[in-house]
Amino acid sequence: TIVSFENDLGSLELALADEHRVSFGFTEASTKAARELLEKGTYATEHTTWRLSEGDFVESITREPANSADIVFWDFYSPKTHPSLWNVSTLRALRRVCRDGCTFHTYSTATSLRAGLLLAGFAVGHGEPTGTRSETTLGAVTLADLSHPLGERWLERLERSHAAFPNDVGTDPGARTTALDAVRACPQFRL
Repeated sequence: TIVSFENDLGSLELALADEHRVSFGFTEASTKAARELLEKGTYATEHTTWRLSEGDFVESITREPANSADIVFWDFYSPKTHPSLWNVSTLRALRRVCRDGCTFHTYSTATSLRAGLLLAGFAVGHGEPTGTRSETTLGAVTLADLSHPLGERWLERLERSHAAFPNDVGTDPGARTTALDAVRACPQFRL
């Protein structure tokens, strides 16, 4: 089962328009699937089900069953334009739906995102390069699922960072100290 979360279907509708479909790489089969997803909210084959969850992600994720996700691709707009999608409370809501063995993949390598993932209960590591990015971020429910977990060098960078944490971690010295202590206590830094 694939679940796509989306709050604005305009981009997909535009991409599926007859004059744009080929430019966006839609084949006849993928066009059929995407159109059915838009019309019915779901598309199914013998082996897969693709479901659309339309609306605000923060609200939508709370309706998903606990321990139901095997893999997460996090490809939202930047924290500057949508900060609530990149904060600790949202990442905790996401962590609730991740089962053992689940991995989290994103292009971002922001220190604040990585710290937020750690505070939300994920193990965090260096991800594979993609496109023009020499590194991405990989999160996992279980530390053993990471081949290159963040280590002491990253922890030192976190301690020096002026933008170390997501926006829902207080900026006062006490909140920063509490957050740093919580990250230092994560299992991957206690090896």
